Amino acid sequence: MSGAHSGCATGAHEQTINAALGEVLHQLGREWTLRSEHVGQIFEEGGRPDILVEKSDGWPIVIEAEVANHRQAEIEARSRLGYRLISTGNLVHAAIALVYPEYLRGLQEEALRAELQQAELEYALFTVQADGTAARFPAEGWLRGGIAKLAILLHRSSIPAWRVVDLGNALELGVNRAATMFSASHPIGSSLGSSVAELLGQHDDAEGADSADGHDGSGRRFGLSCCVGRGRIKG
Repeated sequence: MSGAHSGCATGAHEQTINAALGEVLHQLGREWTLRSEHVGQIFEEGGRPDILVEKSDGWPIVIEAEVANHRQAEIEARSRLGYRLISTGNLVHAAIALVYPEYLRGLQEEALRAELQQAELEYALFTVQADGTAARFPAEGWLRGGIAKLAILLHRSSIPAWRVVDLGNALELGVNRAATMFSASHPIGSSLGSSVAELLGQHDDAEGADSADGHDGSGRRFGLSCCVGRGRIKG
């Protein structure tokens, strides 16, 4: 919830719902750090997110939530893309616009947490693409589901898909370069080449013979690209 809402009664109650949501989500992702309605400045650009989700192996995700106000939730979620955290310097590549059902306003404490575990929520995911543009999922309308489905979306969104592909490509390129350098220093049939091939379950020959697990190698890559190639990353 933006600062513009923080002074009204409705905003105060949304803070309560956000705090309860953070508590429930934490039970579904114990490796997450979830903070709701922070005090103080969080982004270099200013402002505070409703909920900030951080994972040690991923990028921060912002949740901007509203009670029965789809338009405002979407505006605020989109606005967070590209923001940078003061604490880590990480950029926000993903934000979720979340809409609570109206009846949650009348619940408090344990009753509120219990209802959040079974309520149908509406949400949309906004991500920064490789070219810097923003994408919405779904392109139109809203996803609907319980908190478990929301948690799955958070898990899958913490690392942008295009970054995974880029990392896979970079790793594959590194493997190929290493194989080329190794071949230059240790020709096919050399003692070290044969030893490395044996460790990897392959034959050290010009064809990059079949590996022990049935996947084809290629040249002197010793089958490493079978593990890190683009097709495997996407699959």
